[in-house]
Amino acid sequence: MTPADHSRLGIWESKNGAQTWKLLKEVTEANGATDLEMDPQNPNVLFASFWGDKIYKSTNGGASWTPIMNGLPAGDYAAVPTRFALSTSHPAGNSLVLYAGFDWVDLTGAHRASRVFRSNDGGANWSVLPLGTAQDRVLDYCGLEFESACVEFHRTERKVNSASAEQVRQPIYREGVDQWRHYEPWLVTLRDALGDALARYLE
Repeated sequence: MTPADHSRLGIWESKNGAQTWKLLKEVTEANGATDLEMDPQNPNVLFASFWGDKIYKSTNGGASWTPIMNGLPAGDYAAVPTRFALSTSHPAGNSLVLYAGFDWVDLTGAHRASRVFRSNDGGANWSVLPLGTAQDRVLDYCGLEFESACVEFHRTERKVNSASAEQVRQPIYREGVDQWRHYEPWLVTLRDALGDALARYLE
């Protein structure tokens, strides 16, 4: 369920099963919300990111928001709009850990490859995580040790109750790599809008 047709963008909230909506934080069309995370132990603490803008935190359920960029690299996040991907972890008895992953254009105009940053104090300060190898970057992101089960997920005997139940029973495969090419004639506008961003991303 989404708000009815409107011309205002940002983070919306519904407290009655999507019958009505309230706009908590409004942004311009160029800076739509891309990620929203809630502290699993405190629903009043929210983290949000906006396309080509910043990462924000709210401690009052979205009534007000404050940027939390201290320790993140200085950059022109609007140049090739940066999408900040967020994730939280808050095990019982431990402090909340906030992760942010993104690529960006630095202040010299150079494109920087994606890195993952971690905050142990709710976004007040950030530190970059090590790159790791191609094999363990996901585990570095999660702060976990490598286990063979990570690449043998299809062998699990756990019950899977999702639309992807059949897919997750398959080992890692490459058959879908070029499936997008079937739709290439309809992607010309997107390709032109991206310019050389895709080529730089693949470098």
